[in-house]
Amino acid sequence: MADINIRIPKRNLKVLRRARLLDLLHNNIHRKLSFICAPAGYGKTTLLVDFAEDVDAEIFWYRILEQDTSLAAFYESLVQAFQVKIPSFGSNQEGLSQTGDHTPRSLAI
Repeated sequence: MADINIRIPKRNLKVLRRARLLDLLHNNIHRKLSFICAPAGYGKTTLLVDFAEDVDAEIFWYRILEQDTSLAAFYESLVQAFQVKIPSFGSNQEGLSQTGDHTPRSLAI
């Protein structure tokens, strides 16, 4: 896996901090999932980099890749990203790609 896909990018200091959107993220940090959607170039990555710098929490970064077109490929890439900080993460899933069981339920379990 390319290192650039699992490391938090460096912030461009010339870009404006989006205080209102950061406040929205902070106010909803208790939620299990937040979905950020906008066209390319609208500052999604910059917003998340700023948020990651603000929070006092362990941050796991993964940029979805073009080859993550199947749920199994996405899952395996995501596990590799977690293994950067927790090497044993997903170790019980060895051989998952050989089993062919790539349903959302089986991957979540």
